Amino acid sequence: QVTITNSFGCVTNDQVNINVVQYPDFPPLVDRTICEGDTAWVSVANADVYLWSPANEITCISCPDPGLFPSQDRRYYVAASNGFGCTSFDSIDITVAPRPIVDAGEGDLICAGEQFQLNGSGNAILYEWDNIASLSNPFTLNPMASPDVTTLYTLTATNQFNCTNTDTVSIRVIESIVVEPDTTHHICEGGSVQLEPRVVIAPNRPLSY
Repeated sequence: QVTITNSFGCVTNDQVNINVVQYPDFPPLVDRTICEGDTAWVSVANADVYLWSPANEITCISCPDPGLFPSQDRRYYVAASNGFGCTSFDSIDITVAPRPIVDAGEGDLICAGEQFQLNGSGNAILYEWDNIASLSNPFTLNPMASPDVTTLYTLTATNQFNCTNTDTVSIRVIESIVVEPDTTHHICEGGSVQLEPRVVIAPNRPLSY
């Protein structure tokens, strides 16, 4: 309230109400570590207008809960304002961890009942193959595979950041070898003829007769 008195002793009063508006209040953002190619979803609240920066590698710069997918370590900032123009600020650091290198090796073609040693490699700390029923040990890089049918094996590698990567290798299984007999030959007594059976289905490898 204010009281004003002029030179003639006249007095007047007036008053003004001051409303104190709180700044937008939300839990502080917590720094995150993500794997290459992943997205970190973050959220702020209790405001009317939001502005995130920088504006690249983010799903939405004016949303309260955008996805952050930086290709390298990056700090993001947010300004959250209410309808009275009060603005709160925060930031979050996103660390990008690399994915492991993994190679499932080369595939092959085998006969039914044969085994094949898988030849995986990589720079991870944990490895796991799928289709474990046909493997001697799914947690080693070089297990023996005994598939009954053509099988695609996937090798999953996990590094110290708990980031994963995969690669695949196919083992083709030939179920049988079918050989058609040679045609009938007539030879004279004491003569000879070279027989040449025709292989209809066989693995793509040298055969012996």
